[in-house]
Amino acid sequence: MLLAVLLVGGACDNGDIVTIPDSPTVTETYTGTVARNGSQIHSFISNAHGAVTATLTAVEPTGSPAIGFSMGTWDGTICSAVLTNNNATVTSQLTGTIVGISSLCIRLFDPFTRVPDDAPVNYTVTVVRPQ
Repeated sequence: MLLAVLLVGGACDNGDIVTIPDSPTVTETYTGTVARNGSQIHSFISNAHGAVTATLTAVEPTGSPAIGFSMGTWDGTICSAVLTNNNATVTSQLTGTIVGISSLCIRLFDPFTRVPDDAPVNYTVTVVRPQ
């Protein structure tokens, strides 16, 4: 009877849980200008599994209105937003996880006609992604 219990107990062991480690990362910086009712798109490719983080690191001139900031998938023509912040300011972040090779994009835009005609918003975005 004792042997049967040990065999059954051994059969329940699923072993170690296998995890896929995040890949090494690369940091890229994008700059541009958002005019009234305008937008700018930057596309990039991530070649491995892991986290992707886009951070709005600079906005000029000082006192500029909040702008739109999104991250999504890129099909070569269209940036389909997956994550969006319509009120992004300096230090705003978007973070997601990809499971393999992905064509991605970030888009900066004037969401509510906030950007004045005579004062476009200059920005810098840093993207950290799997290599």
